[in-house]
Amino acid sequence: MNKFPLIILFLMLKQFSFAQSAKAYEKSGDEAIRIEDYNAALEYFGEAIAQDSKNIGLTYKYAEAARLFNSYNLALDNYKKVVNSKESATYPLAKFWLGVMLKNTGDYKSAKATFQDLLLDTKKISDDLVAISKREEASCDWSIKTKSNPTKVTIVHLGKNINTPYSDFAAVDYRDSLYYSSLRFKNEDDNHNPPRLIAKILTTKDTLTAKPMKQVNAETQHTAYSTFDKRGRLIYASGKYSEDGSDITCTLYMRAPEGKSWSKPVRLPDFINVDGATATMPNIGRNKDGQEVLYYVSDRKDGKGKLDIWYSVLDKTGNFTYPINLAFLNTRSNDASPFFHNNTNTLYFSSDGMQTLGGYDIFSSQNQTKGWSEATNEGFPINSSYNDLYFSLNDNATDGYLSSNRLGSFFLDKKNETCCYDIYKLKFKEKKTPKEEPISPVVVTTDVPKKTDTTPKKTTQPNTPIKPNSNIPPLVSTTEKPKVGTSETPKTNPKDKTTDLTKIPDKGTTATTLEGFLPLPLYFDNDEPDKRTRNKTTLKTYTNTFDTYNAQKNKYITEATKGLEEQYKIEIEDNLNGFFDQNLKKNYADLQKFTPMLLGRLFKGEKIELIVKGYASTRAQSDYNLILSSRRVSSLVNYFKAYENGVFQKYFTNKQLTITQQTFGEDTASKKNLDDLTNEKVSIYSIDAMLERRIEIIEIKAL
Repeated sequence: MNKFPLIILFLMLKQFSFAQSAKAYEKSGDEAIRIEDYNAALEYFGEAIAQDSKNIGLTYKYAEAARLFNSYNLALDNYKKVVNSKESATYPLAKFWLGVMLKNTGDYKSAKATFQDLLLDTKKISDDLVAISKREEASCDWSIKTKSNPTKVTIVHLGKNINTPYSDFAAVDYRDSLYYSSLRFKNEDDNHNPPRLIAKILTTKDTLTAKPMKQVNAETQHTAYSTFDKRGRLIYASGKYSEDGSDITCTLYMRAPEGKSWSKPVRLPDFINVDGATATMPNIGRNKDGQEVLYYVSDRKDGKGKLDIWYSVLDKTGNFTYPINLAFLNTRSNDASPFFHNNTNTLYFSSDGMQTLGGYDIFSSQNQTKGWSEATNEGFPINSSYNDLYFSLNDNATDGYLSSNRLGSFFLDKKNETCCYDIYKLKFKEKKTPKEEPISPVVVTTDVPKKTDTTPKKTTQPNTPIKPNSNIPPLVSTTEKPKVGTSETPKTNPKDKTTDLTKIPDKGTTATTLEGFLPLPLYFDNDEPDKRTRNKTTLKTYTNTFDTYNAQKNKYITEATKGLEEQYKIEIEDNLNGFFDQNLKKNYADLQKFTPMLLGRLFKGEKIELIVKGYASTRAQSDYNLILSSRRVSSLVNYFKAYENGVFQKYFTNKQLTITQQTFGEDTASKKNLDDLTNEKVSIYSIDAMLERRIEIIEIKAL
């Protein structure tokens, strides 16, 4: 996969010889597909067809090259020839791609009919392709409905002073200037014939005199995607071609301002720039706690899909923490070009793995108190049937930019009607605000498999004629933990002996290290996980048990306040709300902050042992409670092993991370009638009992 975000067109010199056979041209076309020179592939397959016009296999390859070159109409015409031929059964993907091309050109009605026809006989296509075709069929009706209700926005092509026949993309406003990237520059030192184009970052104050940034752009490799932190430091991507020219892998760098110039480039940490993976499309935003967050895109192996959005919180000194996959928003396909709008706490990004109008669409998600909202498609005309990426907004959310290869963009190849990406200015007729009721995304759950050897390398990706590099998503804060308990000491109910929550240890300290979180208590529902078993281990993770317990708050309040006078009901309800919000939920949030910091230290090569104590209330016999405590520690181990698609697994396997259990059962539990099984109000639903049902991470040993 070409790991640079936009179409890379090598435009090889095509020395055609009329003495060549159709077979020779086909072989040259296959090689051009391999190195992703789709323009050359079109020429070679076209010459082969000129000599062997009845060869449907060549027609199919010609259609594939056209699709990958974003020449949608040319691809459509040739897929249609394959579908209508007597040999159509040999090319079962042709009808699928015909439907995709009809959708990409905005003919949703015909696209729907094509997908319906494909689904009439599913014996010759895989179950995966059936599922995707059903999704695409449904999305055609959705697309027609969406286009009939356009967003109130004016979209203007920025013209030839900014845009070129090549790709121009990733425009952002910063301090009264426009910064964007352009893939138009020659590398004179490139031995490739002809020299391949490279990208540079440009800046302008008036959209009339854009110039490459001084002392930032490299002369022999790609420089793209500009974002700035609050210190004025520039973060950007730098990329190189692979030896055979088929890939571009990007790395993130940073420069600090030095007077009117810039410092030398500093490579971001290895846990962001992972060997063998691309890191690109950086964007700096803020989280709910005001901390800066770096969002970027990577295809690293521990991700959720192809290109994923990741995020890294910047600490108080401006250093980057270990990145987290934005798994809630990422799909198994491509998710790219993140942009976080601070004034509305909204992340904008592009995806081809959700319900779209065609190709990549722009989506948004708000970073709310309870987490990210469901991704919302930004609708028409912000999105088109073509590829739409690199959305950005000004601070006031009145103006913005996007990049697209939609109709109206400059042609790179007029004969084949191939567009690269141009920058469009957005002006909203009403101030843009986050949508309150977002549409749930329809996620691609599988990829289209290769069906025959004649299918070129890239045909496994529906709707992905471009390969974007991307940015990382925001995360919850790693500092500023709120205090646990209520601000005033509630009166104790003599009938229930409820603990004063202000005596619960204060967790309000700021944690900038793993040790700063300690001790970290994690709480459990009665006899959980896995009620009434004597197994010492469980298959559940702590997240599973937390979700179940947290959902029981209303039940706990109801049971704990049964038969009490109103004044006591209010006090106990306040206490229970305090426990669920300030202990159970806040400590789980601390665990989520603790985890990436632990991962970062393991990544650096540290060998770590976590010491965990287990506790239980006194309802059951001592031996059972010891077993239950072990089961609870087991759920924590499972939490780490399941984290971000098993990223901790290798550290458990090589013994770089160990968890040692110190199980105390109920031996240290307070004896406030908690063992009275006839009084569930006390033994299950009281604060005293709830506080005892816990495990604690109490020590971190560096081995």
